[in-house]
Parts: sequence; structure tokens; C-alpha cells
Amino acid sequence: MKLNNTSLSHIRGFNYQPSFAGHGIPRWLDRFNPATIEEELRRGINYFPWYNTTRIWLSLDAWWDNRELFLKNLQKEVEINRKLGLKVMPVLFNGVPGIPVFGFFTSTDADRILKCKHPDEGGHNLRVLYLDFVKDIAELYAKDDIIAAWDLCNEPGLEYKEEGDFVREAIFLLLEKSAEELRTHGVQAPIGVGNFGPVRDDERVVHFVDCILTHRYYVPHCMTLEKFRENVKQTVDFCNKHNLPWCVNECSWGAWDDEKRAENIPGLSVFLEIGAGMVPYILCESPAMDAHGEEVGLVYGWGAPEDLCFIRKNGQLRKGHEAINDVVAQYPIENNPFDTQADANAPYDSFRPGKVWNDVDGKPIQAHGGGIIKIDDTYYWYGENKDAETTVNSLGTARTPLIGVSCYSSKDLYNWKYEGLALEAVNEEGHELHPRNVLERPKVLYNDATGKYVMWFHLDAEDYSWAKGGVAIADSPTGPFEYLGSMQPNDSMLRDMTLFKDDDGKGYLIYTSENNSTIHISLLDESFTKPVGEPHRILINMVREAPAIIKKNGYYYLFTSACTGWNDNRAWLTTAEDIMGDWFTLRGGECLKGDPEHQATTFESQSSFALVVQEDGKEDQVIFMADRWNQDDLGDSRYVWLPVEFDKKNNRFAHVVYHDEWKLNK
Repeated sequence: MKLNNTSLSHIRGFNYQPSFAGHGIPRWLDRFNPATIEEELRRGINYFPWYNTTRIWLSLDAWWDNRELFLKNLQKEVEINRKLGLKVMPVLFNGVPGIPVFGFFTSTDADRILKCKHPDEGGHNLRVLYLDFVKDIAELYAKDDIIAAWDLCNEPGLEYKEEGDFVREAIFLLLEKSAEELRTHGVQAPIGVGNFGPVRDDERVVHFVDCILTHRYYVPHCMTLEKFRENVKQTVDFCNKHNLPWCVNECSWGAWDDEKRAENIPGLSVFLEIGAGMVPYILCESPAMDAHGEEVGLVYGWGAPEDLCFIRKNGQLRKGHEAINDVVAQYPIENNPFDTQADANAPYDSFRPGKVWNDVDGKPIQAHGGGIIKIDDTYYWYGENKDAETTVNSLGTARTPLIGVSCYSSKDLYNWKYEGLALEAVNEEGHELHPRNVLERPKVLYNDATGKYVMWFHLDAEDYSWAKGGVAIADSPTGPFEYLGSMQPNDSMLRDMTLFKDDDGKGYLIYTSENNSTIHISLLDESFTKPVGEPHRILINMVREAPAIIKKNGYYYLFTSACTGWNDNRAWLTTAEDIMGDWFTLRGGECLKGDPEHQATTFESQSSFALVVQEDGKEDQVIFMADRWNQDDLGDSRYVWLPVEFDKKNNRFAHVVYHDEWKLNK
């Protein structure tokens, strides 16, 4: 029994992941990447606040290949949409079924074709195979309100034109049986078929669908706007005749040429002015292929994926495509049932190394080369704010103006609130914190004796001729910090550095010195603002930088990198039982787990800090914090936070372990 009439005018979304060529097998199986999916959907929400529905193309082929993995990954993707407040419009089949099985048959009886045995499936009945797929999906989501509408198939009427009409009839018969299967599971959302263009194919499905899902492309160089309006009116008249709601669940505004985008705006307005729901094609460039990063060339002759999308692979909105927001804003929807508002700022519940990491206000976190302290139940993350244009200095080195030290706060290490600049640049000629100078790797300690928060950082001239340490203090973890001045500890160079507070409350300054050849460890005075005594020299002439230190299992663990500028290299681990004693670099400093290529680059990152996370009732966990520097846009450098595992047989050994996504104590 079909559903009662349900309006679809509130649907305003995007096609996200059409699959061509291999019909999605890699994209749904071995190359499925939930972190990338969430990152790209968040981008879509940030760029387009009206975005409320994602049209997701499923893959029968992937289900045949690995049913368990496909269903597992499907659930992951749906949950990402749910977390972000998005509805989902699943497309069950693409071209039914994506492999040319119908071409094997010559019967003129459509029903008989569906009873034939698929040659690759050991004699299974085709109808049984197809409907088993539908059954699996229905059992998961039949009564789930995340489904905006069911799209049985993408453009079935365009397939197999060279075959007899009996083949096409078999396809539509299969879709009818699929609709029946969905209804046996009590689906709540309307069922339709994503037909292309004229109402000819809509007439084939009208007796078993709840809605009309149509594909309408306005192509200015192929038709006039008047002609396009006439075409759309055919669908309007057809739906009125049959009392069916409708939605344009595939239309193109992103295509094709950036400079021609204005020509497509009237076509989009045609849908909105008559109150139609609309789902433009396509949100992101990368999922237009079978898998992220896999090129398949032109798409059905329409053009390359980058000419059909709104957002480029690099995450940037195509030139001028923000204009769609002005168009949509002219046609507001009152009492929109989908206004759960898609939230790009939905809480994180995991770490996603190398992905864009937004603060709670939806802005990318700017805390590069930073460090963390915990005060009571709150973590504070300090780092370089590089949210400015990247330029190249006289040495040929990428840099941004000195903006200041950002401070963020968090209760869970996943979700961070921007507290402002804890220490700001001073735009006064001659001041050491002038924007033309360099501030790197800020770290903060709390001094129990003085009640002050003490910040140290590498301070330098634009040409890196100073090699000094800057010091600032504050009464609050969020600042403002008062700048005290700079120094070269014991008249020694100071560049990459970190701070460490030991169990006895003593503070230490650890920094690369002697023209980056040797690491120095200096005990700090009682105020933590000056070094006392001579520094302890370690890793002598080993040319290491980017120190990150923790204490655990009775050992001090020091991670460092080689000195290769912004370029990544292999991290080392050095350990000691006494911070001012002998340090040992065993097994060649081996401290990474992963394939050799990634080990050689420390997962394309450089260490910045290491944090011991202590939670009541749980084993302490260590996070290796690193930066994936982007020399072309330093402000878009990413954070690579990974867990550290310790050797159970010999606690001197520890390894940073790579995960695309991971959670604390998991």
C-alpha cells in the first residue's frame, strides 16, 4: 500500500558520492574512509547552511563482493549524516544493477528474465539476489526517520537502449518488486525512482511509487530558459494529475565552467519558485569517482568531475559558487520538518589525523606547534595562530606574520572552544613581538609556588638570526599573558623547544641548540622564568629538533625529528631514567608503526608535543601530537594526533601507531 501524499519541497541537499566505472566497489569497501566523508560533509554544511539532505548512491556490486563490510560501512556513513543533522536519500541501484547481466538474455518475457540464473552467482535467481539486497537495506532503515525518501534506481530508463524493450520492462518490473519488498518492512519515507528528464519513464513507475523523483538539467548552451520551463512544467502537470509530490533529486548548478555559473542560476530558480525540493549534482569533487583520489576520466561525456562539483578536492569552494546561497535565500521554507539544522559544529567523538579540525564555532583550529596543560577538569591547548597569508621570506622559507598564541579549552580533548589570543603580536616598530618576527612552538606550565602560568616560545627575527626564547606570564590559563622579554639560555641558541614539569614540581626547558646540532635540557628557577645552572647536553651532534617529552613507566621518553625545515622526516625516540642523566637511543630510535613509507615521514608530520591523559578508573594513555605542515598555506597545516603504545616486555620501547580515526582508551 502506498503512502499518503507527502510534500518533498523541504528537501534541499546534494548528491554526494555517485559511483561510475566499477560502481562503487572500492569506494564502499577497501577505500571507504569515514573521516574523509565527515570532513567533506562538514565542509558542505559550512559553505551551504540550507543543506539538509544527502543523496547517497549505494552499490549492489559491493554488496555482492562483501556483504558484511558493505553493510557495516553503510551504517557508518548514515551515522555520520545523522550526527551532522542531515537526512539521507539512498539510491539503491545505479543502472540496475551495474553489471551488464541483462545483456545475456534474449527472452521477451520480462518476468522470465528475472528468474534466470546469474552466471557469476552459482545459479542464484536474479530476483532473489536483488531483493535480498533490498531486504538488507530495509531491515536497517525502513522505520528510521533519517530517510528523506527512497530512490529505487538512478535513471533506469537510460540503460540498455540497444536491447529489446523486454529488457527495460524487466528492469522496471524489478523496481516494482523492490518497492513491494520495502513496503513489507513498513517503510516510513516515500518511495520513488530517479528518472531522467521526460515523463515517459515516470509513466512506467507511477503505479508503484509514492513520489516522483526527477532529474532536470538546465544547459544554457543547449536550450533556452523558456524551453527548460516547458520541460519542467511537464513534470509539474504529471504530478498534479496523479496527485504525487515530487523532488528534483538531481540537477546541475555546479556545472560546468566557473565563468558560466551565472548562466545556471535561472535554472535553479525555476525549481525553487514552484516550491520543488532540489538536490544539485554534486557536492564534492573527490566522491565523483569510485574512490577518493582515483581518476576515471570523463563522466558519461558530461565533463570531468571537477567541472560538476561545488567543492574542489582541496576543500575550497569553486569560484563564485557561494552565489547559490543568495538564490536559495530568496525562497525560504516555513515550518521545514527537516530543520534539525545540519550542524557542521556537531561534537567530535574521535581523533581524525590530518583532517580539518574545527573548534566549537565551526572554524579551523589555529594552534600549530603547540602544547597542552590540564587545570582541574579542563585542558588548555596553546599554539601558533597562522591564520594569514603565507609568503616566502628572504631565505626562501614559508612564513606567516606573527599573529600571536591561540588558546583553546576542552573537557574531552575532542571539542575545543576558542578562548582568544593568550599572547598577541605588538604592532610597534622595534618590539620583539612585531608581526614581521617569528614566534614558534609556544608551551605553558602552571607554577604551583607562584600561581602563575608561564609561557615559553622560540622567538626569532624573520631571517632566524636571533635564536632566542621568549617568556610571558599570566594569572589565568586563557591570558592575557604579559611579555617579560627574551634570552638565549646560558648564551646558547634556542630554537624548537618544549617545557616539562616533573613529579616533584620542577620545571625544565628542552630546546635544540648549538645551531640545531644538540639538544639542551635546562632546569628552570622557582618562577619558571629563567634557567639555572648549566644545560644538560644530549643527542650531541645528532641534529634533532621538535622535542616532545613525557614521563611514564619510570622512564622519560623524548620524541624528536630531524632538521629538514617544513619537510617531514622520521621521528626518533630517546629514553632516560634520570632527566639530567644518560639518554639512550635504542634500535636506531625506532618509534613508529606503519608501512615503511609512512615511517620515513612520521605519517607526513613533525612532533610538537606529547600528552599523558589520566582519567579516573582508566589506564593512562599517551597522545603523540604532531603537525602536518602545509608550506603553501601554513594556516591550513593539519594536526596528527596518534596513540603511543608501550612494549610490554621492555618499557623503554614505545611506538606511535597510525589510525585514520581513533578514540581514547579504545
